[in-house]
Amino acid sequence: VWLVLDYCDGGTLDGFISSHNPDRATVLQLLYGTAEGVAYLHGKNVVHGALKPDNILVDNSGKRPNVKIADFGIVRVCEQGGWDINSYHKKTANGTRMYLPPEII
Repeated sequence: VWLVLDYCDGGTLDGFISSHNPDRATVLQLLYGTAEGVAYLHGKNVVHGALKPDNILVDNSGKRPNVKIADFGIVRVCEQGGWDINSYHKKTANGTRMYLPPEII
């Protein structure tokens, strides 16, 4: 069995911001990239379940940094046509409380 992953030389989002002190445009680009990734997941009826700065990796190998969403350990794939918040809440016993979406808490 082989597992192949992208290498993200920028580390986590927290670490990248702390060590690189990026300008406003770069921070907005990272935020936009994260929002695009979440929108893509939601478009596929997938809820990440543990989205936090430690699970957002930064690829700094190109002209501009890009983000990669990581740690899909508690991901939920929802039924076509939406998801039942009560069902999701019952199945989710873990996660970082500070980063849980308000509808889950």
